[in-house]
Amino acid sequence: MRFFTLLLSVILMSCKSSYQFRESDTICNYNNNIFSKLQNNLDLNLYKEKLDIEDVILSDNDLFISELYKTSSRYVYSTTDKLNNIIRISMYDFEANKLKSYFMYKNGAFKIYKSKIFDEEGNIVKIIDHEKGYDICWKEAITIIKKVARKEIKKYEVTTFNLQRIDINEFPKEKPLWSVSLNGNEAYQSKEFNDGYIFYEIDGVTGKFLGKRILKQISHEDD
Repeated sequence: MRFFTLLLSVILMSCKSSYQFRESDTICNYNNNIFSKLQNNLDLNLYKEKLDIEDVILSDNDLFISELYKTSSRYVYSTTDKLNNIIRISMYDFEANKLKSYFMYKNGAFKIYKSKIFDEEGNIVKIIDHEKGYDICWKEAITIIKKVARKEIKKYEVTTFNLQRIDINEFPKEKPLWSVSLNGNEAYQSKEFNDGYIFYEIDGVTGKFLGKRILKQISHEDD
């Protein structure tokens, strides 16, 4: 006897699908001066010996945490904006030459803003625009869902928003699309387990709320 788990995606178009939202790009907090101040003043050579033994916390407060660690192939400098769940990552080779830097949104683990690739002289040789095709940024997508799903957010004590999106760099023929899910209390988790996992979908250009997609898990018994 075997059991199979199937995933069934159901699209529910919203009666509020005409709702749209746009706001100034300053809402996205990409160029926070703290990121630049913390990471641009790094002298990696001061920490090489200690990094052979353990990770190094450079600063930690209510707003940011900055840390250094060593992998098998490089040094990594990570600065996390705790309020916005943004991480800026910079990578260096073992000679302390900068290799690349990028921003990432933690609740979804995807890159935002731009990635920069450096040569051995520290010059930028490539820039990857992760906002390509999108007029709606990650934070605007969250703001839209806070309005659309305000009743659910209040009822189920939602504090965290998980984001997914189509990367136009990888899928150039696809339309820009945000998909947002909620992290709520135990009642919400139980509801999702029984009724399906809800994703709120947003047009990545106009900010138009397109409706809900429900991902259901179905168990099938095979004799």
